[in-house]
Amino acid sequence: MFTVTLYKFNKRPNSLKVPPASLTGADVPCSMKTVSSIITPVIEISDPKMNNSIPLYNYAYISSYQRYYFIEDIRYELGVWSLWLRCDVLGTYREDIINSRQYVLRSSSDFNPDLVDTLYNTYINSTRNYRSFTFPASVETWNSSTSTWDSRSNYFNRSISQGGFCIGVVGNNTTGVSYYIMPASTFRTLLNLAFNVTPSDMTDVSAGVGKALFNPLQYVTYCKWFPAMPLAGNVGTEVDFINFGGQRVPASGSIVAGHSQCYLIDAGMVEENRVRMSIPPHPQVDDYPYMALSPFSEYSLHFQPFGVIPIDSSKIYDCDYIYVHWYVDYCTGACELQIYADKSTVGTGLQDPLIYSESTQIGVNLPISNLVVDWKTGAGLTALSWLKSLAPNDYASRNMTGGVVKWQPNDVETSIQSIPDKNTSLIDTIMNTVGASLGQISTKGSPDSFLAYNMGRPFIFAYFMEQTAHMPALFGAPCCKNLRLENLSGFCMCSNATVEFSASSSVTVDEQNAVVSMLNSGVYIE
Repeated sequence: MFTVTLYKFNKRPNSLKVPPASLTGADVPCSMKTVSSIITPVIEISDPKMNNSIPLYNYAYISSYQRYYFIEDIRYELGVWSLWLRCDVLGTYREDIINSRQYVLRSSSDFNPDLVDTLYNTYINSTRNYRSFTFPASVETWNSSTSTWDSRSNYFNRSISQGGFCIGVVGNNTTGVSYYIMPASTFRTLLNLAFNVTPSDMTDVSAGVGKALFNPLQYVTYCKWFPAMPLAGNVGTEVDFINFGGQRVPASGSIVAGHSQCYLIDAGMVEENRVRMSIPPHPQVDDYPYMALSPFSEYSLHFQPFGVIPIDSSKIYDCDYIYVHWYVDYCTGACELQIYADKSTVGTGLQDPLIYSESTQIGVNLPISNLVVDWKTGAGLTALSWLKSLAPNDYASRNMTGGVVKWQPNDVETSIQSIPDKNTSLIDTIMNTVGASLGQISTKGSPDSFLAYNMGRPFIFAYFMEQTAHMPALFGAPCCKNLRLENLSGFCMCSNATVEFSASSSVTVDEQNAVVSMLNSGVYIE
């Protein structure tokens, strides 16, 4: 005979909880069934009159075996209660278990929220949780003169009239080409004035011939539209005239009234532009920071004219902003795009790693038209001009060059106007006619598209997927640390668990295997 202590005690099968000292059990004498096991014993309690409430107990402790047991079944026959028991290895070897050090995969009390938790299902219903969000970008540009971020909401949605025109004109300088930049209004005025200029050295021909022979665009080697003028500190030196082949053409029709707004810039002048954009957060990122990573969060930057740029979410993890830098060479249109990420709310982003870089062209190339001059016809014009300069006194040449012809048939002097226009000679008329036939226009290049510059401000497009509600108290959360279990509470799951049992314990191999298996599948430290 031996004594068994019976308890009314509820616990999870995978819990280390044992009856507290405050819980009083019923000590009942019992005997072991003839054929039984120490791990799964069957004990018998005599109660011929069924005076004891044996069926109300569900947990037991046998001090002789130093083990806690779950009562799995109770039967009564011929005045004897038979209790089928199963050893509670977690309760029995609790001290050895909590004093062990394990590699903990999941824990309710100590976990890392940055680790991805794949335990929970992810919604795939596109109308509920796999949603796409467009966020109007909080666009701010960096003002290098004040070292502040300023809002320039209209910078990225430009009409032609809002941009700047850069032209390269053959000139007498080191590079052989002078570069000028101006707003659209100045550019339009400049073209109008240029095509109405009569070369000063063509004094021997009329204004019409001079305009036919002189094409200012033949001196233009480069013409490009940019979505914005350079900043004030980079715009260059303001000029009032541009020299086209020795002819000074006013850069504006209102120079006297104000500025010409035409600027001579240095060849190779590069301007830096910066934009700061807010990163839209995943709706569950406050509770589960790893939601900011793919596949839960996927981002792309729509930034024209550079196109759609995918952004690696791992490179902007825990960041509030991205910084977009682009460097523009106004004399070539070459552009370098760079993207940085930063969590701070001030600064330029340059102190952080570069996450994207791309070289491209910015702006819209404009076609340059040139007059193709027939050298034979041009030589003919030169000969006519030479003939006019001789101005002989005979009536034939005078008739060609203009004036009064004295013709005396029958000794009658008659005054005849040689040509319909008394101010224009016949040679001038011929030269005007021939010169007008020279204007065969040849176009070099073709106009690019302005479409990319009229697609609105840049924005970040985000795809978010959400998980079902997390229950760390019930299933723990990713931990991935080597810890002593006595420092933990709640759910705990280990990997490749091992326990060193005390020398005084009579643990069997089956019990050892059961403890390891349960630690690896998850237990509750209570």
